[in-house]
Parts: sequence; structure tokens; C-alpha cells
Amino acid sequence: MISRFESAKDEKSAIISATMSSADSDLLCMSTMFMNDIVKSNFKVKLLMTG
Repeated sequence: MISRFESAKDEKSAIISATMSSADSDLLCMSTMFMNDIVKSNFKVKLLMTG
């Protein structure tokens, strides 16, 4: 049987994991926008799309 303490700890872990995942996605999105909008237009760099 799971105690209330362990359940609360699991809930906190889930919230932290979801927050970190969202922060990671936000950073990836911002870096992509930065590369496409700022670097590409200001420095006339041709970005290679691979993958």
C-alpha cells in the first residue's frame, strides 16, 4: 500500500517533470526562431536543413 507521503512525492515529481518538459520545448522553439529570424536575416547565412 502506498502511503500519503509517497503519493505526494510522486505528484510533485510529475509536476516538476511536466514543467521541465515545457521549459525544454520553449527553449527549443526560441532557439529555432532566433536562428531563422535573426541570424539568417542579419548575417545572410544559408542554413542547411538536414535530417
